[in-house]
Amino acid sequence: MSDFVYPFSNFQTLLAMGYRNNLLSGRRFTDEIYSNSLNENKKTLETNFLKEAFYKNMQLEKLMSATVDTKPTKSNKVEDYVILVSDGQIEWHPNLRYSSKRYIRTFDYFDSNNNFSLYQNYCKRNNRLGDLAYLNCISPIGISITGNIDTKVTYSSLAKDSLDCNVMFIDITKGKNVRLQEDFVNDNIMLTKIYYIVREGASLELIRNHSKANYNVIESCVIQHPNSKFYADVSSDLGTYSQDIFDIDSYKNCTSYFYSRNKLTDDTSNNVSVNINHYGKDSKSLIDVKTVLDGKSYSSFRGNINIVKKAENVSAKMLNKNLLLNNEAVAVTEPNLDINTKEVECSHGCTISNIDKDVLYYLNSRGYNNAQAKQTIIQGFLSK
Repeated sequence: MSDFVYPFSNFQTLLAMGYRNNLLSGRRFTDEIYSNSLNENKKTLETNFLKEAFYKNMQLEKLMSATVDTKPTKSNKVEDYVILVSDGQIEWHPNLRYSSKRYIRTFDYFDSNNNFSLYQNYCKRNNRLGDLAYLNCISPIGISITGNIDTKVTYSSLAKDSLDCNVMFIDITKGKNVRLQEDFVNDNIMLTKIYYIVREGASLELIRNHSKANYNVIESCVIQHPNSKFYADVSSDLGTYSQDIFDIDSYKNCTSYFYSRNKLTDDTSNNVSVNINHYGKDSKSLIDVKTVLDGKSYSSFRGNINIVKKAENVSAKMLNKNLLLNNEAVAVTEPNLDINTKEVECSHGCTISNIDKDVLYYLNSRGYNNAQAKQTIIQGFLSK
């Protein structure tokens, strides 16, 4: 196929035509490992995403109108990383010592012991952009963590105005405690789907930052085995368009905490969706999302807590607060609760507000000028 530039809205058509050597069209990927998941995800090629209710408030038109260059220019190479993920490839920093790699195993399709067959049941179609990431990735990749560690994964594109698709499995071994930092650095369109498997008794602390991203869509699927803990701290303050989507399955005696802090300016569009499914007893969860909006920025929040009938003694809470600094910024909030048992403790609260003039006046009376007072209010608002 010759080099050309196309709007992202045409991506599905090109993908069906054999856009590149990917999971959908690659000769080596026709084996049984991928057959079931591929057949299911192929149906997404016919999805009209602009009419999907899930994307109703996400300004999807902004992403669809972005252009992709099939012969992109090179951008600056990333230097500060431990594990680098770029368009379906995974690699260690060349200067790392063994101590940094201990307890971590990276794998891809070409690894003779990649265990992809163990993960295929997770790759279900949900009529989202992550399905296209799965079809268009060169190969799923992953890391298996078998020790108590603190490490970092950087998702980056080395080419400007291109399209990158990544599908990642992150498997935390039973009983291990892991702190994982994720940085998203891209000057293009990046579709990323990540599966976090937190085994029984394990804990994962996830620190995610996509402040240097352009068009960034991240779909995160968290599977918490009994007695596990998941903590996410997500932040965004730059970039043109972003989606941060979390689907968390929580089983018996699990803890799930999700924090998101966003500071938006100019015409940035940031969209956060968190869905927590409580499938087991004695678990607890917290969704806490705060956003400050300036300029012509836009924010949407979609939160859902689902508690099934057998999930008794669950404690769940959802908070979404938005602070508008001018009249051109827009925030949309959509909280949902689906409670199917009486033996629970569940609450939610969502607000959209402006800077309180009385608070501003109080700070002025204490010697703060308007700019200093404004920054103090913002810092206090974003604090946990």
